[in-house]
Amino acid sequence: GLKRDYDDLIESGEVRMAIGECRRKDGSLIPVEVSRRAQRSGDAWLVVVIMRDIRDRLAAERVIQDYLKQRELVAAFGQRTLANTDLTAVFNEAVQLIATTLHADACHVLEAHADKQGVTVRAAVGVIPYCVEQGAVQILPGSDLHQVLTSGEPLMIEAADAAPNNPLSPVSGLMAPVFEMQGIFGTIGVFTATPHRFTEDEIGFVQSVANILAPAIERNRAEQRLSYLAQFDTLTGLPNRHMLYDRLVQMLSVSRSTGGLIGCMFVDLDRFKDVNDTLGHSMGDLLLIQVSARLKQCLRNNDIVGRLGGDEFAVVLPNLVRAEDADAIAQKVIAELMAPFDVEGHRVHIAASVGIAIHPSDGDDADMLLKNADTAMYCVKAGGRNGYQFYALEMNERALQRIQMENQLRNALENQEFVLHYQPKAELAGGAICGFEALLRWRHPELGLMAPAEFIPLLESTGLIAPVGEWVLRTACEQIESWRRQGITPQPISVNVSARQFQQKDFADVVARLLDETATDPAYIQLELTESLLMRDVDEVVRTLSTLKAMGVRISVDDFGTGHSSLAYLKRFPLDHLKIDQAFIRDSTTDPEDAEIALAIISLAHSLGLKVIAEGVENMAQLGFLQSHGCDEIQGFYFAKPLGAEECTRMLLEGRQLQMLAPSDQADVQSVLLVDDNQDDRELLQHALAPAGYQFFEADSPKAAFDVLAQHSVGIVISDHHMPGMTGVKFLASVRKLYPNAIRIALSGVTDAVNVTNAVNEAGIHKYLSKDWDAMRIRAEVRHACLRREDVS
Repeated sequence: GLKRDYDDLIESGEVRMAIGECRRKDGSLIPVEVSRRAQRSGDAWLVVVIMRDIRDRLAAERVIQDYLKQRELVAAFGQRTLANTDLTAVFNEAVQLIATTLHADACHVLEAHADKQGVTVRAAVGVIPYCVEQGAVQILPGSDLHQVLTSGEPLMIEAADAAPNNPLSPVSGLMAPVFEMQGIFGTIGVFTATPHRFTEDEIGFVQSVANILAPAIERNRAEQRLSYLAQFDTLTGLPNRHMLYDRLVQMLSVSRSTGGLIGCMFVDLDRFKDVNDTLGHSMGDLLLIQVSARLKQCLRNNDIVGRLGGDEFAVVLPNLVRAEDADAIAQKVIAELMAPFDVEGHRVHIAASVGIAIHPSDGDDADMLLKNADTAMYCVKAGGRNGYQFYALEMNERALQRIQMENQLRNALENQEFVLHYQPKAELAGGAICGFEALLRWRHPELGLMAPAEFIPLLESTGLIAPVGEWVLRTACEQIESWRRQGITPQPISVNVSARQFQQKDFADVVARLLDETATDPAYIQLELTESLLMRDVDEVVRTLSTLKAMGVRISVDDFGTGHSSLAYLKRFPLDHLKIDQAFIRDSTTDPEDAEIALAIISLAHSLGLKVIAEGVENMAQLGFLQSHGCDEIQGFYFAKPLGAEECTRMLLEGRQLQMLAPSDQADVQSVLLVDDNQDDRELLQHALAPAGYQFFEADSPKAAFDVLAQHSVGIVISDHHMPGMTGVKFLASVRKLYPNAIRIALSGVTDAVNVTNAVNEAGIHKYLSKDWDAMRIRAEVRHACLRREDVS
């Protein structure tokens, strides 16, 4: 056979090729390619045999084959995914496909939480690192999960030692991001129990599977969205009319078999149209969102509130023990909605009319129950709004009480049940009493002393506010004359004027008559009108105010900042005072936005030649803030609560004064405020600056720092850049506006060109220090900032 093969090789002259194996010296076999050809050498023929090692070539061919196979698997998986609506099944197939194809020991899909603080296992095969069963996993900063989710790039996990108590724990792996339309959905990871470095093709295969998951996730999101839209209101997130109706039908079905009571409340907002007309529909939408949140807070865990449309809401109250139990919930709803809303800086007041129907007495099906609740609500609207009523007449005890109180109010004036309390005001130039605000109280024959909020709305709705308002003004005039007769120098008394009272055509004549009848100097009467009242009919308001001003009466705008008056209009009104609403004073020492609003009002008033009164001053920090920024007068519990006439008389006789803070025309450069949430850093900074003889104040947050600045004269403010709630740049920018004389120094552990630029542009800082804790350098830098500021000054 060998000779015949030899002869054939010589005769054909061809090169013969074959694949085989060759044994090496160590006994191992390697694949080789053998080529043979015949070659003459003199008179003889030689057979030349060449063997080539083809291990690399075969490996390359296998890589290509594996790649093509993976592409086929990816394409087939993509086709199956398009036809599968079960997202969990898709995830399970994905991890199984990857683990099988790449011969891996484990694979999983993780879904990132909305806050990106953790992930949840959605599918898994094999041993899963980081995870316990199918629970949630926390994302640690700097971890593999954190890197993939923040970078959006695949991450190779290098080989590591296996856990000694679990020899099957993966030691090498690959994690790739899974995307969705909003960003990164989560990760898909593949792991091996032995060291393995994944190739580019394997990485591409995993990423391709991950990319196929994206449309499946989006389709699932779309289906969830459609299901949500069919059941929930898109603005408020509450159940919509259809879902609420379905839930009510289900509850009625259960109630018929158990015999329980179900309440149905129909809630319609009062004065909501005014908000849309004055502030716009976008503000109206924001108000509806807040209303929804308050309604949910009023209810029990198993109650349901839904939005029917517009400003109409419905509430289902299952498992009522008694029909009267709905009474307490209705009262809570009305009280919550009467409290003022803050809508993008606008102080908004609304109310609600609530109708209540009870199953089974007021209806046996959902349609009848909703209809009767709606009917009861309209009865409330017709009766003056801002209240509630049961559909069944025999259950309208609350409505009867309202009628009874109205009758009692009509007799209260005749029976001399009203009384005035007076809250003193103090001027900030020296602390002396500079006036009083008259505040109406009702000594109810059965309920005792009642606050205005309990009966003023009823006075307004019944029209009784006009005669009662006239009584208030007359009593204030008589009190002024009483002080004069006692030899006491009287102080002005401010009287609140309601919109209904002011809009009377003879209002100015009424004021003139009362002043004449009581022989009161008009200079001692100050009328307080709200911002919204001024804007109702500007031309008519200007005429009336001009008439009052000509008499010598002083005019004040109450609760300024809560309305939406125009500066152009404000200049037309003959005013004497602007009164800053207590909502801006309450947080003026801790909230820079409220502080800036207060300062803007002070600046505006002074530019118009008006004095400024701040109401609701309750602590020394607020007093210090207002005193240092030029406010003229204050009113609030810090100085005095509303008092009876006798106590006010005693205060005038004693010459009672406001305890003022020590005045300071400029910041004390020797005092330093250190602002840093890290106590160790504050101590290091204080240690570095101590040899320079500074007086130190400390604050662990911007909020606390504003409180310090309001009470103390601080010359230097040194703030860390990274703080909770507000960056150092934002904080120092507010300091620049509120305390421009203070030297501002920013401090950071990392020198960042962007932060430096922002600090200079926004906060106008005088120095930017790094936390290297070189004491001599820090002292020198602070001293240089002070000297440079003095040179500029």
